[in-house]
Amino acid sequence: MHPGQLTLLAQLGRDPVPAPGSQAGGQLPARERAFRRGLAAARFFLEREGHLDVPQRHIETLDDGDHVRLGQWLSNVRRRRSALSPQRQEALAELGL
Repeated sequence: MHPGQLTLLAQLGRDPVPAPGSQAGGQLPARERAFRRGLAAARFFLEREGHLDVPQRHIETLDDGDHVRLGQWLSNVRRRRSALSPQRQEALAELGL
């Protein structure tokens, strides 16, 4: 939440309730943000190209202008797939990985 929103809630005597799965203050852990960015980039590439045979050095630009090293990210998640949480493995399976 924005600091001004937190101030208003405090003035009303209310405690902010973080969204399920988020950290206090609305920030996700850095690794979770990175995974979600990679997943979004993979979806974007898949929708545009129809496949996920991404060159190792490919960089995908998201709608917000953020750049994701998609080729490297895919290589890493494929190599470390067995160490990923079941939720992350399921998200990758939905993309056909």
